Amino acid sequence: MFAYFLCLNLLLFTRLVYLRNDYALGVRDSLWLAGLQIILIAVCFSFSPASWLLIVLVVAIFGLNLGFEAKYINVGWRFATFLMLLIGADLIQALTTGLQLRHGLQALVGLLVRESSIFVVLGVMSGATLMKTLFGFLLLTNEINVLIRMVFQAVGIEPTKARTKAIDVKEFNAGRVIGFLERWLIYLVVLSTNDLTAIGFIIAAKGLARMKQREDKDFAEYMLIGTFLSVLSAILVGKWILVLFTMHN
Repeated sequence: MFAYFLCLNLLLFTRLVYLRNDYALGVRDSLWLAGLQIILIAVCFSFSPASWLLIVLVVAIFGLNLGFEAKYINVGWRFATFLMLLIGADLIQALTTGLQLRHGLQALVGLLVRESSIFVVLGVMSGATLMKTLFGFLLLTNEINVLIRMVFQAVGIEPTKARTKAIDVKEFNAGRVIGFLERWLIYLVVLSTNDLTAIGFIIAAKGLARMKQREDKDFAEYMLIGTFLSVLSAILVGKWILVLFTMHN
């Protein structure tokens, strides 16, 4: 499971490019993203049916991106490509013997676990548990942000500038950062305790910081729906990762 979740984390890490890019990626950027994903798979994992199938999956998504993302500049498509990666990787893992780390990387990971001060501090966690925890953080950073943006588009509550009614990019960027920090904190609360009262303090702190803006009805709706979605997703992802912890590492 370590190799599987390491692969998912590498793929999700490359997708962080979407955090600051609300427009369709051009051919060059799409090629760069797919190329980086293929290089990481080739460098980190031994060549096997699983790794070759993952490369085919990445190439297929790259091809679909060229055909669809430029035509349909919609965050829904980006969430669809995430689901393709997640479901595709899961099927490949289930139908093959799975991914195997390259021997050199395996030795390096073993050395880090034994010698690194960071891993000594995290010594209570196995490598697979650490990868699952990181997987949750990456889900909450970009992929859940894409899902929330998709809901905003669907119900028509994206923040706009008062005069021009154009999308307020500055507000979206601020909301993005506040959102994933909020989700990270809630995620840590869910992983560390069954007492979720601390979540109330996190929500209250966010509300106080933006109290004056809530006088605007449209902004209030945007903030409330975004907060509810953000909190719910962080709790659900946290509970899912806790279930994954119980699986064989």
